[in-house]
Amino acid sequence: MVFMINIMLISSLVSWRWALFLLGTGVPITLIFYENYTVPYILASTDSQPLEFKIVYLLLMVSSMLVIFLKPKQEYVEATEHKVDKLETEVNDLDEKVIHYSQRVADQALEIERLGSTAQKILNNVNHELRLPVGNVMNFAEMLSGGLEKYSKNQLKELSNEVLKNSNRLSTMILNMLDLSMLSTSKIELQKKTVNLSELVEDRVNNCRKIYLQGKKIDFQMTIEPNILIALDPNYIRQTVDNLVINAISYSNNGTIKVSLLRKDKDIVEFEIRDEGIGIAKTELFDIFTPFKMGIKTDSKAEGRGVGLALCKSAIEAHGGTIKVESNGTIGATFRFVLSLR
Repeated sequence: MVFMINIMLISSLVSWRWALFLLGTGVPITLIFYENYTVPYILASTDSQPLEFKIVYLLLMVSSMLVIFLKPKQEYVEATEHKVDKLETEVNDLDEKVIHYSQRVADQALEIERLGSTAQKILNNVNHELRLPVGNVMNFAEMLSGGLEKYSKNQLKELSNEVLKNSNRLSTMILNMLDLSMLSTSKIELQKKTVNLSELVEDRVNNCRKIYLQGKKIDFQMTIEPNILIALDPNYIRQTVDNLVINAISYSNNGTIKVSLLRKDKDIVEFEIRDEGIGIAKTELFDIFTPFKMGIKTDSKAEGRGVGLALCKSAIEAHGGTIKVESNGTIGATFRFVLSLR
């Protein structure tokens, strides 16, 4: 009985794996000791107990006492280790959160800096693009209000052309900025309808030639496949074609501008315009469509403040198409966009 109590005591204090092991081995050992030592002792009715029984009993007592005193210590150590592991996990999670929020703060700082730079560019853009044409229109209107009889037909024609040119420039700039803002924030839906893209492109090219060519020795070669019908928003595609043609005229002083509109297969139509102008630096091809991004060649040699091409990209991508630009960096540039006919 003393043997069994010691076994059960140890089993209750150790883990369940050790408990199963001790119960499985302790019971047979107890029975062996009982048969070999306890029963002969009782039958012999002697006062002396076998030495082996005393030794084993003593060992069990010592083991039980050690377990009784060491078990709480072991549990405390295990609990401490568990808390340490938990704290390490929490610290790691906290470190990750700190890194995450630090990155967010850094990104927000960069975004604030970018927005501040963009705001300054917008102000510069408005100052340049609004003040100049408005001032010109007002000056010409004041000259005309003084009396038409002062001017010859050629002078009146020149004045009217300047008023028309600056008015169109101002209108294009304002519409581009407004539409770019609307498209970039997805505030509007495209008003698609089936149009004859061939006629639209030919009409816009001819219109831009009349207004913006201004006596430049530039030839136009147009290869336009007839009767290409496609569902699109004519307002944005019209502005896209206008901006690309105006861009080609503005950055060219002579040479040839080639315009093509062709079906590449039954599902794809491709528009391409190629000029022989001042070209685009290769390092600037990647961000040429970024709003208010102006290259080193375009700041002083042509009009425009980086709005038109950004609108082109937004409008084409809103229609599910793609637009690309190519240039060798010295002479000419090629803009190309594709749209799905379905």
